[in-house]
Amino acid sequence: MTTYNLVDYGEMLRNDERITAYHDAIRAAIKPGAVVLEIGAGTGFMALLACKFGARRVYTLEPADAIIVARQAAKDNGYADRIVFHRERSTELTLPERCDVLISDLRGANAFYGTHLTDLIDARERLLTPDATWICQTDTLFAAVVEAPGGRSEIDAQWDGARWGLDLGSALRYAVHSPSRQRFKAEQLLTPSVSWGRIDFPRLVSPHLRGEAALTVERAGPAQGLALWFEVRLHGGFGFSNSPGKAASVYGSHFLPWPKTVPLLAGDRVELRIEVILSGQSYEWHWATTIRRNDQAEPVAAFKQSTFQGHLLDADGLRRGTAHYRPTVTAAAEEERFLLERIDGQRAQGELAAALRARFPERFADDAAALARVLRTVRAVGA
Repeated sequence: MTTYNLVDYGEMLRNDERITAYHDAIRAAIKPGAVVLEIGAGTGFMALLACKFGARRVYTLEPADAIIVARQAAKDNGYADRIVFHRERSTELTLPERCDVLISDLRGANAFYGTHLTDLIDARERLLTPDATWICQTDTLFAAVVEAPGGRSEIDAQWDGARWGLDLGSALRYAVHSPSRQRFKAEQLLTPSVSWGRIDFPRLVSPHLRGEAALTVERAGPAQGLALWFEVRLHGGFGFSNSPGKAASVYGSHFLPWPKTVPLLAGDRVELRIEVILSGQSYEWHWATTIRRNDQAEPVAAFKQSTFQGHLLDADGLRRGTAHYRPTVTAAAEEERFLLERIDGQRAQGELAAALRARFPERFADDAAALARVLRTVRAVGA
């Protein structure tokens, strides 16, 4: 999952196409007295807009430290009495009233960001009125075959041990299953774009998506993989995209590399199957590519790839990922249990650190090390 910092948030605000679309969509959606739910506030810009356009109350959620900036911005703009800030996930939230507008923009180079889609499904059922207005309406997902020598050569160059007289191919076999964010020019596309899926936010029923597409090569050239992007439609017909050629897009495009470069000819047919499956807190990508030429019975190339294949797992690691594995209590688990049993709202963190060091003297050289361990636990559980 992408983690944003203040520089990232600043770049988002400078992305004129995106921010103008949200500005206009929020203005069209907010009626005087509206009650707004915002999932993923960042530094608070959209919550401020909602207040500016007449919202009576904005319940805004942001688990990251950006909420510090958002709270101050609410005070600076005179909206502190109308914006209620929460640091927990929306699935852990109970509100005193249902909201009639939902604002949520959680994306990276693709539309699948952590548990965002499951959070939206939960919000629709528990936190929104039945006729609530969703600022984000749809994401239409596109794919094209791309000539991406930069993206592919970067992967190859990282694990080229030839100049050292070494074979580093063991890492490359994993690396080719790792998507990345790239910026492509429109002229790098060897095929027209084709939609392979669509996310209809107000009617979501699943956080997973499966899609297929067939593309015809228009320009011969060496192909290194697939460029993916989205087109967003907002309330009121406003929208934006991160399609190739949009240098101003803060997102870039999603690049799914192939295991090797494939020389394509005009007229070649590229068949795609893409699956995006939520696993825990993040997504696994699976992409299968078959390249056919003329009426040849056998394909020119066929690949089946997934981010799962890019995980560094041995046999023991695979066993740990099954429902049948029996975990044992490690030293770290003992520390965690010790702390969780004592976090009660009464003991200060320094007191917890002293108790932890006394219980596990061999694992903490000084009070600072014990306090650092306490802080990790507190941040992880949101205590």
